[in-house]
Amino acid sequence: MSPKKWYKKNVCGTEQSTLASFPEKQTIKKRVVYAHASPMDTRDDELVLDEKTGELRHKIPDDFIVATDDDTDSEIDEDRAENDDFLEQRYPPVLDSDIEIESDTEIGATFDYVASGTGEWRMATEEDGDIFTIPVFEPEPGPTFELPSYAREVEYFYKFIPPELIELASTETNKYAKYHQKCIAKKLNARWRNTNFIEMQAFFGVMICMGVDHKSAIDDYWSSDPFLQNMGIASVMTRARFQMLMRYFHLADPVNDPRRDPDIERRRQRSEADPLYKINPWLKPVLENCRRYYQMGQEISIDEGMIRFKGRSKFKQRLPHKPDRDGFKIWQVCDSTTSYIANFEPYLGVKYKTTIEGRKKETGTIKKTTHRLLQPFTEKNHILFCDSLFTSVNTALELQDKEVYMVGSFSRRNRKTMPPQLIPEGKSKKLKLKIGEMKAATRPDDIINITAYQDDSAQILILNTVYPEAVDDERHMPVSLQCYRHHMGGVDRSNQRRKYYHTGRKNNRWWIYMACYLIDVALVNAYECFKALNRTTKVTHKFFNIRTGKQLIGGHSSRIQKSIREVGSLPSNTSFIRSLNHGSPPEGATPEQSKTPSQTKQNTRTQRCLGSSRG
Repeated sequence: MSPKKWYKKNVCGTEQSTLASFPEKQTIKKRVVYAHASPMDTRDDELVLDEKTGELRHKIPDDFIVATDDDTDSEIDEDRAENDDFLEQRYPPVLDSDIEIESDTEIGATFDYVASGTGEWRMATEEDGDIFTIPVFEPEPGPTFELPSYAREVEYFYKFIPPELIELASTETNKYAKYHQKCIAKKLNARWRNTNFIEMQAFFGVMICMGVDHKSAIDDYWSSDPFLQNMGIASVMTRARFQMLMRYFHLADPVNDPRRDPDIERRRQRSEADPLYKINPWLKPVLENCRRYYQMGQEISIDEGMIRFKGRSKFKQRLPHKPDRDGFKIWQVCDSTTSYIANFEPYLGVKYKTTIEGRKKETGTIKKTTHRLLQPFTEKNHILFCDSLFTSVNTALELQDKEVYMVGSFSRRNRKTMPPQLIPEGKSKKLKLKIGEMKAATRPDDIINITAYQDDSAQILILNTVYPEAVDDERHMPVSLQCYRHHMGGVDRSNQRRKYYHTGRKNNRWWIYMACYLIDVALVNAYECFKALNRTTKVTHKFFNIRTGKQLIGGHSSRIQKSIREVGSLPSNTSFIRSLNHGSPPEGATPEQSKTPSQTKQNTRTQRCLGSSRG
């Protein structure tokens, strides 16, 4: 039983109990690490029970004299107590060296408070506001191409997925169908016929329309139930033809596939060198078009997105806090105002490097990814908004040299570069601030600032290299935090628009989901360019996708082609084909062509009967 519980039970609970029955002294050993101590200064502090108050307190050292209420004169000289040297001897200050502290995430971690920059952290003052200046952004944001006002929606789509890529998909699909029948299935598929550019374009149009009218199963689009089927999609191609195209759909040459290399060691090396072989013929051109055809605004954001996938793939990740927990992770850089997707990169998992000591994980992956994604936007005075995953003092200083300024949340207090002024005392996980109160530390030589702000629900840390640290009079919060909340959601909004009408369908091949992701990115970016160049025309994202899909389909219909093959050699005019359905002969048709099939069959039987009777 603890001394405090014993005291409540025996002293407070019993009126006849006296302090005489209380133990003279009970000591509890506890290991305490002092933040104000010298490096590696830890000792066992003793907690004793006060006989007067019944509360636990720290044991007073023997050489420390405390004046009681009865004492009129203290043995401690007041002049010495007011001296700073005396206080430093009794309570050593925080040193700018390795200090062992207990953090909420890493207990007993050793940190170096000397940052990579040349300056030192100090508390921010009002004069520091003159150091931070918002850079001038000269480029005009918006599309870098021009189209006439009467341009169709599909022409904007062609800017990101041009007809050459559709022709490539048609060619590679025919190659894979032939390769599959010869080397994999080893039998001829009598139902397959080679596709062409027009049919492949209609195939993509059908997928876009399916994204708007999403159904639980593919068969529902061709259902006989009028309340379930989609007459527009069913009139373009049959269900069997759509499934056949989806089965053999390919973007890369199957003969040169690294996974089909007969040599095991060479297959492994080629697969590691080019893991996205099946999607690269589309990935690189679409990514280049996204960078080329749009000028980003000054405020940009970087974050992660997910492509939902529940199949088997070594690239699949699991993020429990995301709406799509399982799938492929995509790093994205978007415009904070328009949510235009300007750069992206699939995350392929942890990379390893071979050293003398063995195979080890590569370090600094997030930092390297940030520099790669922001390489096309350097030296333009962009302001980057990011979360705590990408935010660090070293990354902010390196990007600042490239004229990219960072504003990001800074949640982990146990980092090496954390200002000691913002580290809570003792074991507390946050600073003692009132609601609406802030505390900031700055390094004027490096033009960087970290602010702690107490919100209604949590305490927020914001790293800032551009905005002067001042409080907004209307919202009573730091300017950097207000701008962060306003501009951080660019990637989230782009993911939201992409998932509303996504073209992905259930498939066993993992790279099909990435191909559908590229189509969705092209649709989102094309819609943003359409709105920027057609400000008088108000079209929603849904109707933009519907119009794009219908324009890709055009007048194609595999059902008409099938009826022509069954009839045989027919005239080229469409009026004759139309007459087969309506029963009326076309203009200028011969008497033989004017007869219906039933009349022709009846005349043949009559001639046979007459011939037999005459014989």
